Order: sequence, then structure tokens, then C-alpha cells
Amino acid sequence: MVNSNKKEEKLYTIEIKDIEKFLLPGSIILSSIILGLFLLIGFNSVSSSISSQPKSSGNSPVAENNGDNIQQNLTVNDKITLVANNIGVDANQVLSCVESDSQVKEIINKNANEASNAQIFGTPGFVVGKINNGTLEGVKIPGAYPFDTFKQAIDAYLSGNDNKINEFITKFASDSKSNTEDIKAKISIANAQFKGSDGNKVGVAEFFDLQCGFCKRHFQQTYPQIVQEYLDSNKIAYYKINYPILGDESQKLALGAECVLKISNNKDKYFDYIKEVYSI
Repeated sequence: MVNSNKKEEKLYTIEIKDIEKFLLPGSIILSSIILGLFLLIGFNSVSSSISSQPKSSGNSPVAENNGDNIQQNLTVNDKITLVANNIGVDANQVLSCVESDSQVKEIINKNANEASNAQIFGTPGFVVGKINNGTLEGVKIPGAYPFDTFKQAIDAYLSGNDNKINEFITKFASDSKSNTEDIKAKISIANAQFKGSDGNKVGVAEFFDLQCGFCKRHFQQTYPQIVQEYLDSNKIAYYKINYPILGDESQKLALGAECVLKISNNKDKYFDYIKEVYSI
């Protein structure tokens, strides 16, 4: 019995070895096929990625779209050119104006003086109040506050009730740890660009910088709510005042907005320019 078992064990062992002789070359071939497929897929993915990248035609700047955010490496002149083309204004005229037009530079300087006189030193900075003979007198809101803060201020002034206005000013001063007199302001809006009508009695003025992240957030999140609640029904006027404080690029982008307005003679293009810059 023992010998018979050994013989069967030996035969069994030989059969396994025979199978391995067939399996080894087969596994090598299968591995090669799988490796080839991986290489082919990888090459196609890279080729597809490269072919999908935006290409520049001539000297036209191109912004690369990366998901929800547009990522790009554009100079400030490229940005102005891209935006001007997108809103249908001659880019060469805008760039020439930015470089040499003293009148638009004076507008920016006057805006800066107006902000300084109102003790507004950061962006975004707001004044919400009553409109009277080219001035806006009311309360300062220094920063990108949520919509509810603007709603409380606007509703107080729309009520025409001095008690409600003073109640809001007192509460806002307390919440922001400020003196009530320090958050009051009066500014000139005679030459400011606005949405609304000349007959509006209540207004919001925004001092903004086109390089300011908080200004961008306000424009994209809070401003549309203000538009829906008050501008669409023509209850208020909303003033956008260029106040570039973040360096040379901010200065040039601000000049670009004023040049677009001057060249197009269309204030809607001014607001279109701002929207396009914030989308870059």
C-alpha cells in the first residue's frame, strides 16, 4: 500500500509540472497584453488632454478653463484685450486710452479722493442712504457683508422713517463695534455710473477694486440678490465707483472700465466689463 501511494504521489507531481509548463508561457503572454492595453490607454489619455488644451491664434490671449474656475496666465493688457473683445468694444482703442487718456485717470483720482473724504480705506466699501442733488448721505458698510445687512439698511432708508434709520445705524454700530458718527458718510455721486433711474431717492454706492477677492464675491453672490430685490423693481439706484488700491494691475483694470465707458458711451458696457473681469 505504501509503495502504491508513493507511485500515485509521483504521478500526481508529474501532472502538476506538466500543467505549469503550459501556464507559464500563457501568463507571460497575458501580462504582455494587459501591459500593452495600459500603455495604449495612457497614451490616448495624454493625447486627448493635449489636444483639448486651448490654442492661441496669433496674438489673441487665451484663458484656460479648469472646471468652474478659469485659470490663466494673462498680462493685464491681455485681460483688458480679452474683456474688450468679449463685450464688443475695440480693444486697441481701450488700451490706447488706458495708456494715455488723462481724463479717465482724473476720474480714478477723484474717486480715490471721494473715498478718502468718506474715510473709506478698503474695498469693498459701501454707503447706503438718501440721494439728494448729486450726493448720497447715509451709513457706511465697510466690507462684503451678507445680503441681510444690506436689506436692513436699504429697507430702513426706503421707509423714510428717521427712527427706523437711526435704529439701524445704532444697531449696526454696536454690531461692528463702531461709533455711530464714524459710520455716517456723505459722498458725491454726480458722475458715478449706476443702475436704476435718476428719480430714485435711495441708493447704494460701492467702492470696488477689480483685483479684490471680496469685491468679486460681493458682485457674484450679494449683488444679484440686491438686483432681484430692489433694482428689478426700480426701488433704488446702485452706484459702482472704481477705487483701485491693490497696485498697478488694479489701476490699469480700473482705467479699462472707464475707457470702455468713454469709447462706447454706454454705461451697460461699463457693467459688462466689470462682470467679465470678475469671470477671469
